[in-house]
Amino acid sequence: MIDIWHCNITGIYSSFEAEGTANKTFLRGLQATDEQGVMQMTSIFPGWYSGRATHIHTVAHVGGSMNSNGTYTGGTVAHIGQVFFPEDVLEQIGEISPCSTHNLVRLKNADDRLWSSDGVQDAVTTEITPLGDKLEDGVMAHILIGLDLTADYSDDLVSGVQGGWMPSGGTPSGAMSEGMSMGTSLTMA
Repeated sequence: MIDIWHCNITGIYSSFEAEGTANKTFLRGLQATDEQGVMQMTSIFPGWYSGRATHIHTVAHVGGSMNSNGTYTGGTVAHIGQVFFPEDVLEQIGEISPCSTHNLVRLKNADDRLWSSDGVQDAVTTEITPLGDKLEDGVMAHILIGLDLTADYSDDLVSGVQGGWMPSGGTPSGAMSEGMSMGTSLTMA
């Protein structure tokens, strides 16, 4: 089960009391993967806020249950992370309304404290495919995240560790063994 969320164009997240969005769930999703470990979802392109580059939060849950009321319980957290976008795409998107009217200067990936962590860049930067002749037509973001399905970061998620934390040892390299990767196809409108 993959949990994905991001802020709106002005840098506001849903479900935060301090932002007046405590009872709102916009730009949040929890979705099961298929038998290949792939999930697809559609969202808008995320915005940004002071001190952070444009990113999407990800949490991978394993071994839990989907309840009849649509909630997910149990299991463990095998991954907590953040996904970033190529800088050249961010520059182009920044010239398109409503991004072009954003009041805050966007922090570049290289200046973000999590993106610039050792070994993170290659693991969490998306591949972007335009859906039309111009970016306004939408883009598809392809994300591949390697998972250790035996890892358990449940306590880190509960204690409030921000997504993007990387366990010691850095990110996996080379080919992933079967059952150890998650492919995500995210269409940004």
